[in-house]
Amino acid sequence: MDSTGTPMSFDGKQTLTTLEGAEQVISQGPTAAIVPIKQLGTNGGGFWGNNSAHPFENPTPLSNLFEMISLLLIPAGLCFTFGRNVKDKRQGVAVFLAMFIMLAAALAIVGCSEQAGTPQIAQDGAVYMGTEGQAGGNMEGKETRFGIATSGTWAVFNTAASNGPGNFQQESNCLLYTTDAAAERSSAFPHESAVVEKQHILCIWRR
Repeated sequence: MDSTGTPMSFDGKQTLTTLEGAEQVISQGPTAAIVPIKQLGTNGGGFWGNNSAHPFENPTPLSNLFEMISLLLIPAGLCFTFGRNVKDKRQGVAVFLAMFIMLAAALAIVGCSEQAGTPQIAQDGAVYMGTEGQAGGNMEGKETRFGIATSGTWAVFNTAASNGPGNFQQESNCLLYTTDAAAERSSAFPHESAVVEKQHILCIWRR
């Protein structure tokens, strides 16, 4: 993480001068050591308030890829651990494939949903949602440097692993994502379904 540009120091806040001549206070800290723990251990909240959407906590596409893969490393590895422990690797592969198929289906659903947006966002065609260098779609609550594809992939990985971090605002996603997340989490983690349903209701209200 340090090599991708994430700060790794115990220095205090720095006051710097911007290009416009104004002063800005920049927070620092041992972020590069904390982010992998957050991603691998399903620990949720980040070093900064806006989590992995912060340019220090997730500065580059490489760091974003690293953080997304970290979400699924332990869950995927445990499938094969199960196969080894029951002395039948085929069972571990079967569990992994079942999880992978569900993950791929969720990626397709969320990707198509976010790309299409909603009539309310597009104002029934009066607003063009595409921009130069971006695929368009529902960009509300998303980092322009990540776009819909990476944010949607993070959303699905995050839900599949029952993790807490995010590189976008989950409540800004379209209805199909919250429905998909509710179905996925309620089947595997019933105690979390109420939290997802709250997101679902909020998304309907916002639209």
